[in-house]
Amino acid sequence: MISKTAKLAALLCAATLLAAALPAAGLAVSKPSGPRVTTGGARHVLGTSAQLTGEVEPGGVDTSYYFQWGTTTAYGAVTSVVHLGPGPKTGSPKVKVGQEIRGLTEGTEYHYRIVATYTGAKGPASVIGHDRRFIARPTPLKFEMPKSLKQVVDSAFLLTGTLRGLGSQHHAIALQATTYPYKEPFTTIATPSTTDANGRFFFRIAHFTTSTEFRVITLDPRPVYSRTVTVHAEVRVVLHVRKSSQLGLVRLYGTVSPAAVGAQVLIQLSKTVKHPRTENSPTTTFGTQFSTVVKRGTRSYSRFSAIVKVLRSGNYRVLVKVRAGGPLDSGTSPTVYLHAAPSSKKGKPKKKK
Repeated sequence: MISKTAKLAALLCAATLLAAALPAAGLAVSKPSGPRVTTGGARHVLGTSAQLTGEVEPGGVDTSYYFQWGTTTAYGAVTSVVHLGPGPKTGSPKVKVGQEIRGLTEGTEYHYRIVATYTGAKGPASVIGHDRRFIARPTPLKFEMPKSLKQVVDSAFLLTGTLRGLGSQHHAIALQATTYPYKEPFTTIATPSTTDANGRFFFRIAHFTTSTEFRVITLDPRPVYSRTVTVHAEVRVVLHVRKSSQLGLVRLYGTVSPAAVGAQVLIQLSKTVKHPRTENSPTTTFGTQFSTVVKRGTRSYSRFSAIVKVLRSGNYRVLVKVRAGGPLDSGTSPTVYLHAAPSSKKGKPKKKK
């Protein structure tokens, strides 16, 4: 006769064998459901932004998630809440998630973690991922300046630019230059200055006489150099008009400095070009109407003169063309308005009946 203790032991053994056999037979065993989270890495880390990533396994529960982030483990900032839904109760796939954060400070270390929220048996609940951290990538110092400019000789102008990157505010800088033909080394030509609170700066060039290459450098043990900015020196062209008693017949004369004897002088009329098939604004172009050459004047300037009959009223200018690639560039005068000569065509006599 089998005792009660032996029967109980046999029943427990059978239950154990049955539980072990269920997974082998491909039958799922019900487990407590609920979301799980894993804090992922920080991607696309820049000086002021980054993408926080992670994984969420809803586990059959209606789940949402967000990230906490800040400069300490107290965080202080959160991303927007994203709803994922429940997913299946068993075999729930892990959902890869990510959100971008902005407004970071370059070179600063940040902490972050993922948080999943859901409604459990006892009400609203959350699951928190592990803390991770990253450093906002410092942007190296870099100058932003134009590649080339044009300025009239014997004029003053401002050379401007911006210094970008970590530490660009109130940074000590200096201006260097080398003149045409640019064979001499760069030398500092102005009093050192500093950038403003936004990294902007300017240097005033007081007396500009020849084409020059400029660059700006930081005054650091390991200086940062800007790109080379070539400022082309345009000849200064002054145009005068002397009218005659005959309407439309005028004398155009003036000076070119520095002296450019033999240079071509083109007297041009402006015209407006419309763009009927595009939304572009009308542009102004110049067409050559007359020409002459620059003649000798003094050591500092040369002269030109031409008597012309104006056939079309409008704004005229003088373009003085000098050899390209030299210490000086071609220059233009301001425009002047000239009235055309009256038409010489006479009306046809009427036919007799």
